[in-house]
Amino acid sequence: MLLGRDFGRVLEAAQEGDERAFARLWRGCNPVLLRYLVLRVPDAAADVASEVWVHVVRDLQLFHGDELHFRAWLITVARDRAKQWVRRSQRENVVGLELEGLDAHLPPDTDPETLIVTDLSAQDVVRLVGQILPPLQAEAVVLRVVGQLDVDQAAAVMNRRPGTVRVLTHRGLRGLARKLERPANARAAMWGDA
Repeated sequence: MLLGRDFGRVLEAAQEGDERAFARLWRGCNPVLLRYLVLRVPDAAADVASEVWVHVVRDLQLFHGDELHFRAWLITVARDRAKQWVRRSQRENVVGLELEGLDAHLPPDTDPETLIVTDLSAQDVVRLVGQILPPLQAEAVVLRVVGQLDVDQAAAVMNRRPGTVRVLTHRGLRGLARKLERPANARAAMWGDA
């Protein structure tokens, strides 16, 4: 939780037009929003995030709920905006930037924990997840791990059943572990056990 117990007070103040309160909501939620959007629309995450916040400003008065529900609402709006962006881009023949290959992101001889914790930014990690996993697994992992949504909220965002989201998340995390794990002999050589 970013705002925790203060969330209700901050939300109410933002709904009453307090710019500082809205800025706290934005500072607390925008990093998660951008990470999610990097997965959905890598080349346009910042643009789509701007559209999402315009929507939030317009409809903030209508929102009622706690911080987790707010994040779920925000990501649901983001998912819809990302779909619209993709449709618009396809109609307008907008060519996106190609993501670098997986090898460009993986430093040599780095274990997965170091890679994820220290070597890549959060947006790089989300891009990597998007490259390694099938789209639904990647989305489930990002919503559950990065977005910190519970299973029911992630299921609502994805328009799937909670059990499906659990399975997608589990398979996605297993797939990441397999793809990011180095062969045992490489680890042994690194530690001098070979």
